[in-house]
Amino acid sequence: MRSTRFKILLFSAFSFIFISSNAQKYWDGGAGTTNWTDGNNWSPNGVPGNGSDVIIGSGDVVVISSTITQVPDDITIEDGGSLTIASGGSLATDNNGGNQGTLTMNDGGVLNITGGTLDIGDRAYINSGSVINITSGMLDIDNDMFVDNATVNISGGELEVGTVGNDYSQFSNGSTLNMSGGTFDNQDMYFDDSDWNASSGSYDGDWFQATGTSTVDFVGDSDMTANSLIVAEDAVWTFDGDTMDVNYLEAQDDSEMNLDGGTVTVDYLGAFDDSVLNIATTVTSASNAAWADLYLWDSATINITDGADISGFTDLNMNGDSGGDGGNATLNMDGGSFAVDDGWDIDGTTGDSINLSGGDITVPGTIDIGDSDVVITKTDGNLTAGDISDTNGSQTSNFSPPIGGSMMVNGSELPIELLDFRGEFVNASVELSWETGSEIDNDYMEVQRSYDGEEFIVVGVIEGNGTTSDVHYYSYTDRNPRSNDIIYYRLVQYDFDGQNETFDMIAVKPVFDFTNASVEIFPNPTSERVNVSFAGMEINETVQVQIVDLNGRVVLERYEELNGATLTFQNLSSLKEGVYLINISTGTYTSSNRLMIKR
Repeated sequence: MRSTRFKILLFSAFSFIFISSNAQKYWDGGAGTTNWTDGNNWSPNGVPGNGSDVIIGSGDVVVISSTITQVPDDITIEDGGSLTIASGGSLATDNNGGNQGTLTMNDGGVLNITGGTLDIGDRAYINSGSVINITSGMLDIDNDMFVDNATVNISGGELEVGTVGNDYSQFSNGSTLNMSGGTFDNQDMYFDDSDWNASSGSYDGDWFQATGTSTVDFVGDSDMTANSLIVAEDAVWTFDGDTMDVNYLEAQDDSEMNLDGGTVTVDYLGAFDDSVLNIATTVTSASNAAWADLYLWDSATINITDGADISGFTDLNMNGDSGGDGGNATLNMDGGSFAVDDGWDIDGTTGDSINLSGGDITVPGTIDIGDSDVVITKTDGNLTAGDISDTNGSQTSNFSPPIGGSMMVNGSELPIELLDFRGEFVNASVELSWETGSEIDNDYMEVQRSYDGEEFIVVGVIEGNGTTSDVHYYSYTDRNPRSNDIIYYRLVQYDFDGQNETFDMIAVKPVFDFTNASVEIFPNPTSERVNVSFAGMEINETVQVQIVDLNGRVVLERYEELNGATLTFQNLSSLKEGVYLINISTGTYTSSNRLMIKR
């Protein structure tokens, strides 16, 4: 089950200041103090009452250290002004529960929550270099919070934003969120071209999405809990913290996701659309649902390295969906451990690549290669599978041979360790050679040849060495290849009980030299039949033979595959007595020879 919820909500009007018909109160500091409750600090005089719009302007410093019983409407902090909610202080704009009252910060305004509580009944707009600092206490924004080119610092206390319904937070246009303690709770979170640095504290939300050039780092003692987390576009998201608990975790559209440390619990994990997922820590799926897979689709890459401990997923799913999202994906594993509860589904994809160079891989079910165009290379590490299903050929035909480690299928180690397989074209023949590092019950090996890379025929059989841990060298010479741009060869190994393993094919480019090729016509003259003998020419090549009279007319013509060194033409009695030409051509050779027919 791939999540399809991918929203980018960008608001260009973050700096709106809502002008109401309520009375406006401007801070003028007339009392010479920072005390909100001193009426002489306001213009017109008097503490802001219920429904007032409060404006704190350039250089103004305002402190609340007691409970403000009056409920203003909108609060605006701008031009470097600051508002501090100190210990024992509280202020609400909730207007008797009507979800009214906004907070707007412009032009470097500052809001400090240092022990008290500020309750914003509607929305908050934090713009143009403004800063919110929360060291203790709470900032509670009932609906939405939009941060544009501004900074929020949380070192303690709590930031709570719209934790029900469709309310969300958005950081955009170079904004920064720094967390070194405290908690941040909200419904949905959108990060676009912004940075989040978390070294401690915790985040608890429903939907999180990072886009653009955003960078999100959770390290140290930081924790994250969310229902869904998506990293998209060019965003980079890194978790090296304490614990993370997410139901849906996706990397999409050229993004990068790094799971470097801590413990990650996730039901569904996927890399899609040219993204990169790096895993070097404990990642567990706690779900028993059929869709609780690790997904790898559409030119994405998963890198599994030392420190990785991946378990609990139903399958590794690489085959895409009905929308054609599979293919050209890469799995690289060179350390750690990776176990699924069932199997690997690769069937139906094109261009996938799986490179296993270390670690331990456990697949109790089937690695279903099917008819996929996939290259699976194992050079080290340990792979244990219940079965390998490959309809492109016999079992494991798409596997490169293991050079190190072990490969177990149905409880049995694969029979030979092929170290090398190579071919060279020499004197119109192909000389093949290979070596094995070890063999288990190796009865014999077939040498197979193909001219198209698909249809193979057996051209030789070489006896194996049974069970041995020594290095053994083998060779075979194919003396009858035909002229072709490329000739393909592969080895198929057979156990004593008939089980077989097919290895990757190799390609050899032939270079035929017909400098010394010749044709002999006999008997000549002749009356009834003539033999055409070939020397220095490739056997199994298609040849065209024409008998032409002196007027240039073709009187006899044949196309045949040259299965031997001589062709015979019978029943020449229909030809008149006289001189003829025998013209011979192949793809690499032509000749013209004189023939005399005499009665």
